[in-house]
Amino acid sequence: MHAAGIDLKRLSSVISETFIHMIYEKGFVHSDPHPGNMFVRKNKAGDDLELVILDHGIYTTLPEETRLSYTKLWRGILS
Repeated sequence: MHAAGIDLKRLSSVISETFIHMIYEKGFVHSDPHPGNMFVRKNKAGDDLELVILDHGIYTTLPEETRLSYTKLWRGILS
């Protein structure tokens, strides 16, 4: 990734932001998020990164109550 000019700190943010958006804002969970199911590339302008999520065989949608409970759990752990 270094040879391709990928900023690893930015990549970390992109991965975190993507999964936070999916889980906590949309309640949509990719159930197999390991490095083999993610591809990163520079966007067309070359000034940021895009995360491509692969293997769409296992997804689940969280009920609203579960999503909110999960949010409270992580808020409590982090505080």
